[in-house]
Amino acid sequence: MRNSLQSQWLEPEAPTYGWLDHPGQRLRVLLLIFLLPSLVIGYRLVQLQVSRQAEFTRVFEATTTRIVEIPARNGRILASDGSLLAVDEENFELWVHYRWLEEPPHPDWLKRQANSRLSRRQRRDDKQVAAMTTTLLDERRQQWERIARITGVSKEELDQARQSVQTRIERMKQAVLEKQNQQQPVTAQPTRSIQPARSVAEESSSHTVTAWLGWGQKLWQEFQYELTTPPPRAENGPLILAEELEAQRVLETLPKEAADEILAHPELYPGLEVRVRHHRTYPARQVASHLLGVRTPLREEEALDRAKQWPQGDPLDYRMGDALGRSGLELAYDAQLRGLRGLKRLTLDRRGQIVEEVITREVRHGADLYLSLDVEVQRTAEALLEQALLPDVIDAPGNSSTNDVDNPQKPIRSASPQGGSVVVIDVRTGQVIAAASAPGYDANVLTNPSATEWAQLTGDVRRPLYQRVTRMALAPGSTFKPLTAIAGLEAGMKAQSAIECAGYLDQPQRDRCLIFRHYGVGHGSTDLSDALCQSCNVYFFKLARMLGPSPLVEQARQFGFGQLTGIDLPFEQSGHLPSPQTNSARHPWYPGDTLGLAIGQSRLQVTPLQMARFMAAIANGGELLTPRLKTDQGPLLVTSFAETTGETTRTNVRKPSLAPQTLKEVRHGLYRVVNDAQGTAYKTVRLKEVEICGKTGTAEAGSGVADHAWFAGYAPASQPRYAIVVVLEHGGSGGKEAGPIAREVIRRMHQLGLIPSGSLAKNDD
Repeated sequence: MRNSLQSQWLEPEAPTYGWLDHPGQRLRVLLLIFLLPSLVIGYRLVQLQVSRQAEFTRVFEATTTRIVEIPARNGRILASDGSLLAVDEENFELWVHYRWLEEPPHPDWLKRQANSRLSRRQRRDDKQVAAMTTTLLDERRQQWERIARITGVSKEELDQARQSVQTRIERMKQAVLEKQNQQQPVTAQPTRSIQPARSVAEESSSHTVTAWLGWGQKLWQEFQYELTTPPPRAENGPLILAEELEAQRVLETLPKEAADEILAHPELYPGLEVRVRHHRTYPARQVASHLLGVRTPLREEEALDRAKQWPQGDPLDYRMGDALGRSGLELAYDAQLRGLRGLKRLTLDRRGQIVEEVITREVRHGADLYLSLDVEVQRTAEALLEQALLPDVIDAPGNSSTNDVDNPQKPIRSASPQGGSVVVIDVRTGQVIAAASAPGYDANVLTNPSATEWAQLTGDVRRPLYQRVTRMALAPGSTFKPLTAIAGLEAGMKAQSAIECAGYLDQPQRDRCLIFRHYGVGHGSTDLSDALCQSCNVYFFKLARMLGPSPLVEQARQFGFGQLTGIDLPFEQSGHLPSPQTNSARHPWYPGDTLGLAIGQSRLQVTPLQMARFMAAIANGGELLTPRLKTDQGPLLVTSFAETTGETTRTNVRKPSLAPQTLKEVRHGLYRVVNDAQGTAYKTVRLKEVEICGKTGTAEAGSGVADHAWFAGYAPASQPRYAIVVVLEHGGSGGKEAGPIAREVIRRMHQLGLIPSGSLAKNDD
């Protein structure tokens, strides 16, 4: 080299220079060694700051969306005077984020909460972190003390509710862990690729570049192993359920004052939410409970069935737990009453703050339903029925006050009825004024009955859940005789034509009148008016024998017997109208069936509502109306849904073809039933304030059981407005048991002004 020693005796060799021997070259190489990484680093910085900046800032700018439901209330049901019969009440619930109720608090959550309140420098100070953690624990304790104070719930009850939630979630977490351990397959660890060992000579003789390539290959193999082989999870590895990151319900009922306090001061109640749930209530309790029906939560299997029925989405947006109409008006008008929940889309930043709020579906509250029902008349009818169902009470001997028209006391009862019904309808429109069924029940109980309450209702032999207005089909007894009279008059019989009644038809032991069974005498010479007034069976037996069954059946069909009335209530029964055309080998038609049909016996069965519609047709001149509970007229006008609009107060009016004189003769006989001294309802139904027309009926129910008691009529006599029917199942005598109830209902209607005074004019019919 240039600085090596040179001998004076030796010939100097010619100098040889390498490209790195020159100091300048070495400096250039050194500069290049430092410059190239700097250029790479600079390029990377520019790339990160400019071209790829969005990829890293997206984390901070990222937002999440959440759909929030806006609760909707179902429509109210109101009576004709605007009083509430069914309404959704707001029920506030207290929901708490799981981490705020967990005890002891989750350490990671507690650490994050403490760090969020400290600066970066303070986070490195263990003392300050510990002090902030203590402060957080104190705030949690004070928060639960405030909750106990404003809600009126004891601290012990709150702790029990928190513990219940925590126990439930911990059990869920344990079940998930056990399931994962059972499903995790046992796989053998892959064998790492190991290079064969080489000798020292071979290693020392290998080139330096080859050595570096070998080490690179080993590093690549290690990297591939780490990529393809997931690290084994520890047995107690972190598992977080979705429920641990959400709010949980702690109190099902939160006082409104407490809800307002929490909503007004969210900074004092972190982690708390107040949610609104609508609960169906029936303020009138037992009043019209059978008509109103009930709403109960939708079950899981029902929700699945609705999802299959409407794969594109339930038009009423029913979900599991939503209250669905099950019976009565709640079921019949479920589409109208059902409220459709709204939807709101919230956009949240990474800190959970709301940055945007958009209503995606407006909330639609259910439309109100107005009824023609008069609450006072309904309450009076139900009270009278409940009194009639009490155990037998025998009046003192010689007490004749029950025959005094001015004395509303109940007469001596011959039996204890099993159930009863009262129906009052407007003879001009068919609107139902009252429809009582007894025994009754509190409609609020059925929304969420306890096991004891449900057992009491279903175990009662009187069947309090049974809707008797439209479903109880019984033999009508003598209340059917006006139909037989119509059939005779339409067949050409003269109302003044007399028929001799000896008290029995052919034999003294059968086909008799009640007067013959009691006194051994008959009614003598009897015309149509006398037969209706005194309820002469023999007259109608002979009339039926002359007519045959066909005219009776045809007229019964004309007046809707054996058919649905079409009232806006579900599960209505059509009753049964026997006919020779529908007889069979099992039930052949005998001559006695014709006689029984003439007096409302045989296999004939009618509902109280069918009989009320029949009486309304007699009163209004022969128009057979469709009974309705819903009315478009109310204290407030509401917008009905498309499927319920366009209704009128007179729907599906049908008028049988009758001679003008026919109904006049029948109305005269019904007037005498109540207002003639020989009438079967004279002592128990007649009122001084209002003239009443009607017919009593005592229908045989079979040997060994009491008869069914009926009264069917209308008032006032001169200008009829309302038809009324009273039925007591196994109640005994119609005149003694059902008649007084009808009288008291009409008396109450007169007091309320529904039937005005001055209706004492003589009946022109």
